[in-house]
Amino acid sequence: ERRVPYPNKTNSEALAGEVAGYEKSVEELFQSLNTFQRALDVDLASAEFQLRVKEKVQAFRKYSSDGGLEITDGNEFQMGFDLYSTVIPPQDLVAVLDYELEAIDYLLRGLVDVGVASLNSFERDPIPGEAGAPPEQESSVVHKYPVRMRFTSSYEAFQSIINKFANDPNFFYIVRVLKVKNEMTDGPVKLTAANQSGLPSFQNPE
Repeated sequence: ERRVPYPNKTNSEALAGEVAGYEKSVEELFQSLNTFQRALDVDLASAEFQLRVKEKVQAFRKYSSDGGLEITDGNEFQMGFDLYSTVIPPQDLVAVLDYELEAIDYLLRGLVDVGVASLNSFERDPIPGEAGAPPEQESSVVHKYPVRMRFTSSYEAFQSIINKFANDPNFFYIVRVLKVKNEMTDGPVKLTAANQSGLPSFQNPE
């Protein structure tokens, strides 16, 4: 005989307690993450945002030039907002796009600040509502705005920028995929058994 489970009072109270604890944890997580995001500028007009993109791009190009960061195709670089250099965005996307613009500008300036030598490529994924984007965010708690970039730097600058991403107090950055290519492909000089040195030996002619 198959019995239909029926919760007793003790089990119901325990389940209710777990649900309440879970909801509290989610709310605390949401509040914690919310500290990384300023209030969205919902009053910003589409045309004003387009002007803001142009100003941010021009300012960053100068900042990178002054700071020694070489940008591949620097004259064409639009910080991932290439479309909006010529097209006004839909009004319902402006507030989120503006926040993303600020986060990207802050991220890229970080490359300059730590001494990255060159920015070789940069791509911004479209957000829901833009062409080619998913219809909605995967989570109602955390919204992702992925970007991908390739840069060349010293080990010290690389370490500094990764630490900055992981501990930044202003924006919540997550490094999802990290690929490192060492330009120094030759290993260290090996010692030989004869003279314990990998360097050529010279004899004193005297």
